[in-house]
Amino acid sequence: METPKYFFQYRDDAQKLFLREYVYALGTFHYNWHDEIELLVILRGRADICTGGCVYQLEEDDMILINSNEGHATLARSADCLAFLIRFSPTVFEAYDANYRALRFQLLTDSSSRAQLPYRLLRMYMTKMLLAMETDEQKNLLQMQSGLYPLLELLQSQFRQTASGKSGISSSRSRLLVQQMIQYIEKHYQEKVTLNSLAEQMGYNPSYLSQLFRDNVGVNFYDYVTRKRLRESIFALQQTDKKILDIAADSGFQDIKAFNTKFKEVFGRTPSEYRRSLTEITVPRWSESSHAYVERENSFVEQKLKSYLHLESVDMSTSENAFPPLRSLELDRQLLDEIALQLEKITKQIQNRKI
Repeated sequence: METPKYFFQYRDDAQKLFLREYVYALGTFHYNWHDEIELLVILRGRADICTGGCVYQLEEDDMILINSNEGHATLARSADCLAFLIRFSPTVFEAYDANYRALRFQLLTDSSSRAQLPYRLLRMYMTKMLLAMETDEQKNLLQMQSGLYPLLELLQSQFRQTASGKSGISSSRSRLLVQQMIQYIEKHYQEKVTLNSLAEQMGYNPSYLSQLFRDNVGVNFYDYVTRKRLRESIFALQQTDKKILDIAADSGFQDIKAFNTKFKEVFGRTPSEYRRSLTEITVPRWSESSHAYVERENSFVEQKLKSYLHLESVDMSTSENAFPPLRSLELDRQLLDEIALQLEKITKQIQNRKI
């Protein structure tokens, strides 16, 4: 019988919600992008998070939010590095914001902010959700929702960025066209890929396909091609002894200079520097077929999660410099108790809203 892991996933079609939450061991680079919004917490150790062309160094209890379709990669910088993660579909906001596809959040902590109340609350809500759904036999949906909806509200009220743009909602025909474009990239990324040649092959205007792709995927056509090539190159750097020149060619880059430039732009280091870093510390190597989910009997994780459930020792001494501004978050225990007492009522109201 398989040992239970810190992992669960949940779907509520009525609320247009799909989420998954888990604890796992960070390892070598996995360059990724997905439709879900991702909130990541470092439970132990140090890690580099590469996103938006920047490299952020996170330590224990630090958090970062990755927006929908934002390319990102994680790299453990210490042995036994553990992360706690939740991913949820942005469609959960559709009932409250017709432009939900354009939603963007900004959340990143460091030593000066990680102990601030907003982040402590987020870690508490995440923990409540995970512990509520520990086993299939003991699911507690109300307790899980008592973490989920306050978490969503807190993100909306405190970490949302002003953004404009189209919602990205499209017809089934448009989605089919985008799927065909992605399949073409997956098949031909090693070759010279141009939007003009693809548009001619599909019988559509290049400008139309370009806008259609960006509206539905969240990045432009050529950015997606580059992401695919970088993902394949990372796998080759980790799993093979190929020369970097050959990896560049096999991954579809025009030459090694273009490969080095783009790799450093995205990950903050050259391919050679990344390959050398793999020998400096022993960390799990990312695999397409497996994710190093942590077992529930892990005593460190158990105690760490329990600590996230307590807010008595919140340090507000640096609230002036907290990011983002605390605004309406000066909560005391009495208010938290009132929130808990009314939570069931709030949950029912949210579920009864028209979508």
